[in-house]
Amino acid sequence: MYKNGEKGFVLTDIILQILFFVLFIFALVWLFPTKGFVNNMKQEVTGNSADYQILSNRIFNENLLDMKDAAESYYTNSRLPRNTGDKVSMTLSEMIDKKLILSIQDQNGNQCDTNNSYVEIMKQADEYQLKVTLSCSDKTDYLVVHLGCYQYCENDICEKSSDSSTIISSKPSGDTVIESPVTIERPVINNNITINNDINSCLDCDEGPIRTEPIYYCKYVNGKYYGKNGNIVDSTTYQKECIKEPEPVYYCKYVNGKYYGKNGNIVDSTTYQKECIKEPEPVYYCKYVNGKYYGKNGNIVDSTTYQKECIKEPEPVKTLYYEYRTKTLKANEVATRMCTYYPVEETSEYIYTLGLTGTSINDISRYPYAVSLPKGATNIQLERISYGQETFNLSSWKKLKTNGSIYNYEYNDSKWSAKDTITTTRFKNSALSKKHFSDVIVLNTKAVSYSNYVEYRIDYRVLFHRSNILKDRYLFTYNDSNVGNIYYVPIRFYLTYDVVSSKTKTKPCSSLSKKESAHIVRRYTEYDIESHYEYGPKKWTLNPNLSGVEYTGRTEWR
Repeated sequence: MYKNGEKGFVLTDIILQILFFVLFIFALVWLFPTKGFVNNMKQEVTGNSADYQILSNRIFNENLLDMKDAAESYYTNSRLPRNTGDKVSMTLSEMIDKKLILSIQDQNGNQCDTNNSYVEIMKQADEYQLKVTLSCSDKTDYLVVHLGCYQYCENDICEKSSDSSTIISSKPSGDTVIESPVTIERPVINNNITINNDINSCLDCDEGPIRTEPIYYCKYVNGKYYGKNGNIVDSTTYQKECIKEPEPVYYCKYVNGKYYGKNGNIVDSTTYQKECIKEPEPVYYCKYVNGKYYGKNGNIVDSTTYQKECIKEPEPVKTLYYEYRTKTLKANEVATRMCTYYPVEETSEYIYTLGLTGTSINDISRYPYAVSLPKGATNIQLERISYGQETFNLSSWKKLKTNGSIYNYEYNDSKWSAKDTITTTRFKNSALSKKHFSDVIVLNTKAVSYSNYVEYRIDYRVLFHRSNILKDRYLFTYNDSNVGNIYYVPIRFYLTYDVVSSKTKTKPCSSLSKKESAHIVRRYTEYDIESHYEYGPKKWTLNPNLSGVEYTGRTEWR
């Protein structure tokens, strides 16, 4: 009985599992239709132009709103324009690069134009106006939104509670013309909340440190380039964004299928001929025209001058003569004094150091420092010293420190761990500027040669301008775990030195430089045979093929 009952239970379980499996397959087909089904649906929608236009508008409007929402979230207080009439903009390409939005496609799966699609926000008297423009393959629209700083805003700025945004079609596809604008209604927010129309109060919202310095657009101020968006850029970007090449102006030229007249404006071919192509006055040389004599220079002369300049007596018949000379080969022995020497290369480089000092800002009476120079370096000279973060190249110093070419030869490396972890921001806030220094005095220099390099040691003293350091409210000490609260003391040395090569070269001793002459290892004489021709007197003859002599190539009629 137990075994029969057990078999009946197993059969029922199998039947239930089959039913569940069939239902599961049906659900998959219903939830995830096949590619053919999707294509058929797409053809049905596309076939109905009205339905297709509705679908196209819905996708375009959703993409436009996505750009608007991304712009509202990006333009916080620090990124808003400051003065009435000022505006800032950002292309769709820049929004994608900043990860504010993903790439946008139209209803056909084509990428929309990332350069002609953009957002632009402008400050007006009592609000901000946001313009969102989207340009796709078959349609270009823009959306205008009015923004302000209201008590109900979740972000720094938001839309007015009863605002509506209008999309205007500027490039509809096909033969369909959209006569009326598409209006997107905004949800009405609680109107009992008091609206603050003073948009300048938006700039007082708590969003970290407030930028106190002025914003410049396309200007060069205090050694910095400001781009079209007010941010600091390099000189190349400044030239690209702000310096526009003037349109070329052509005068009396035919360029790219257009005629330019004498005033630089575009004219027709007849006017071009009249203004620019002038018929030259006829010039006569040694001619008698219209009762006037013209001389050899084209000017009008009298008959006597005309006879003298233009009417020449016939010359007598001349005979052609040929010039010849004798030619003899000679050979001489020439001795040249040769030298074998070590080449010398003149080298110069900047060496950076980043000393530290505590908050007491005491003058450093003696600061030992060393730099590693190539093997064979000689005639080392410390040409000049610069100090302060204005002339200090932080990235170059990091590269040299990583290569181990600079170090402090009397201090434990662990004391200077702050050198290795310094960042650009930390350097800007905690490094002394030129105004904080009184002077840097070199006490002693010394070169020590090792098997693979030369160590050049510099002992120097640093004098600080304490009052400038204490009253500088933008200068902060940095707390290092090893040395405590410190300032960075950036100093740069400019060295010149000669590097003597380990491989010799040979050339005539007379061509050696003064430095090369100091490294001569061998002198010897090198002999060579030089051949040359000696020429005898010249003579003229009527014979064109005279043997035993050399023809010079000269002839004369006599």
